[in-house]
Amino acid sequence: MRHIKTEQYYNVSGRDARRHERMSEPVFEVHFNNGVWRPLNWSVGGLLIRPYDGSLKPDDVVRGFIVGATFKGPERVPFTARVIRHIQRRKELALQFTSVDERLNRFFEHYLRRPMRPTR
Repeated sequence: MRHIKTEQYYNVSGRDARRHERMSEPVFEVHFNNGVWRPLNWSVGGLLIRPYDGSLKPDDVVRGFIVGATFKGPERVPFTARVIRHIQRRKELALQFTSVDERLNRFFEHYLRRPMRPTR
């Protein structure tokens, strides 16, 4: 019996085009278009939101805030991103930051260094 490995790529060459490692923890909130979401996974390059039921489509520009508790306390950082894909049947929205400025970089650095909470 042969095992077939299936992978889903979003580029033509068949290689994964991600430049940054994806993380699912820790989780923060993303505020835009009068809604609040928690990303399924994220990196310094962008994030994936699921479930998402909105009307955004590829190439739309999103402006909002990332909100989370860092080792310095609560932080709220503005961001601008472009919609990479919106798969309605999967309720999935992928965003790529248009520019990662110093404030956003600092937020991710502070966020990853926050004190970890023990699991129960």
